[in-house]
Amino acid sequence: MSLVVAKKEKNRIYIVSDTKLTYPVEIFPEKKLSSPKEGIIKSTITNPHICISFAGETEGVDDLIKKCRVFKDELDKIKKTIFQFHKAKNAKTEFILCVTHYPFYAIYEIKNLQCKETSSSWIGDDNGFNEFQKYWHDLKVSQPNQDTQYIMEKALESVIESNIALSVNGFVISLSNEKNYFEYKSYISAYMPGRVLTSRISVLTYGTAQEGGYNVHIFPSNRDSSVLAIHIQQGNFGIIYHAKNNDLLRPEIISDVDEFEFAEITKLKYDVVPIGATCSQQKSYFERGNKAFERKDYNLALEYYERGISAKESALLAILNYNKGIALFYLGRHSESMQAFYNAVKLDNSFHNKVVQFMQYRKK
Repeated sequence: MSLVVAKKEKNRIYIVSDTKLTYPVEIFPEKKLSSPKEGIIKSTITNPHICISFAGETEGVDDLIKKCRVFKDELDKIKKTIFQFHKAKNAKTEFILCVTHYPFYAIYEIKNLQCKETSSSWIGDDNGFNEFQKYWHDLKVSQPNQDTQYIMEKALESVIESNIALSVNGFVISLSNEKNYFEYKSYISAYMPGRVLTSRISVLTYGTAQEGGYNVHIFPSNRDSSVLAIHIQQGNFGIIYHAKNNDLLRPEIISDVDEFEFAEITKLKYDVVPIGATCSQQKSYFERGNKAFERKDYNLALEYYERGISAKESALLAILNYNKGIALFYLGRHSESMQAFYNAVKLDNSFHNKVVQFMQYRKK
């Protein structure tokens, strides 16, 4: 059933939702608890001043969104079209329609066969919303100085993490009209599993996938909010939600890519770039170079090793130079290879033995 919550404070509207895809259980019983990778964006920005959120069955919603995009800012037509759809679906699909068009700001709730204007609204899972309310009130008391959007995000995040409402799942998608137009919020969030510290000095890192830890990086949307990209570090994959035909934002899974590889793909295909990074760019080039080397694509491997050497990081400089030397050797550029080996040894004397062993192996 999912969960979407919207709140208005003066001229600000905040919306949070999950990305769980709801299937009609009677048709797809095996997908009742489907993977978050099969999700969709529940809040669609049809133009800078209109956001349509839904919860419930998805059948027919794509066509509805297409119609509403055509209406642009014609609010009465949009309301009428959504309400007619809601009635035709016997209220199995609910909606929140948010409008930000100075000096007019409004939230319309369309559920239970009614359409009404309200200052706050929710649609979706009853148990999920009850839990959301509990977390909301607890956070308001414990963190009174935090802004509304932050508390809404954390409350929904807690609902997802608790697994109390199984139909509320996936990632927290947050948007608002902070810039006087609707925009998806980009953020990086790390989820740490519980750990027992056994020493006074401990290095806390991101939780591993085996531990249940993960961190989500939501990139800024593109100019017309038709693309939203998310990278999951522990799974080494990215999800590009995009509207192919002016409809809902549906997922395209990009497997076996680190954060920097994914960013290069989103930049090239959709002109979407991240706000920052959670991993090492140098390590990214190092690992991509190794993959290319394993495929015997020595020119590409060399390119990645050189990019890694040029990165403003120092941790892998020695091994990058060593690997560069090997790639150059296989390309027949022996004098350049020796220079790269020299650079590696100069950075880390332990590579001297590695160079000697490699040269002995090549003589055999």
